[in-house]
Amino acid sequence: MDMKVIKLPSVFGREVTHKYVINQSSSLVVMFPGKYYPCDLPVLYYANKVAVANKHDVLRLEYGYQSARTEITFDEINEANIVKECLEAINQVAHSYDRLIFVSKSIGTIVAGKVAELMDNRAIEHLFLTPLDSSIPYIQKNSGMVIYGTKDWVFSAESAEIVKNMKHIKTVAISNADHVFELEQIQDSYEALGVLIQAYQEFLSSE
Repeated sequence: MDMKVIKLPSVFGREVTHKYVINQSSSLVVMFPGKYYPCDLPVLYYANKVAVANKHDVLRLEYGYQSARTEITFDEINEANIVKECLEAINQVAHSYDRLIFVSKSIGTIVAGKVAELMDNRAIEHLFLTPLDSSIPYIQKNSGMVIYGTKDWVFSAESAEIVKNMKHIKTVAISNADHVFELEQIQDSYEALGVLIQAYQEFLSSE
């Protein structure tokens, strides 16, 4: 296994560093962080660990505003610049792979959905983690898995019901978990993490 970085300029005035783990694989997992939830925090950290253990290559994206340590609004995240910068990073390496898997968290589920639309109809598998209500159109267009907490304040019961009725999507609901899959009691949070890792293993299995 080797680790490289892909450094690219950003409209936010700072160079962006994307970490690239190379397992000499034919499959690439691309990780899209949340608004304030980078790839080294638990939900995505363990997704990365499971992906690497299953011999995938992994590209961990960083958004330009994260590199610049600046605030950003939801509308600005929806603008084309972030999507364009993520697509540019992915295009540095994607041509080398037969299989693409997008793992996205929160606002990243929207960025991943927008990027997928621009990738010339390439087949992409999606793991949507703690999506938003506004992620539904992108989930409807793609196949894969959705994992959410039943007490996530940004993913309504109505949205959960819509996703559960999609035949092309497998859903995993973690009872009483919030937007970062945590619960009131620390032991319950540990157990939720175990459920999460088991779902990662199922989805990212190299078999």
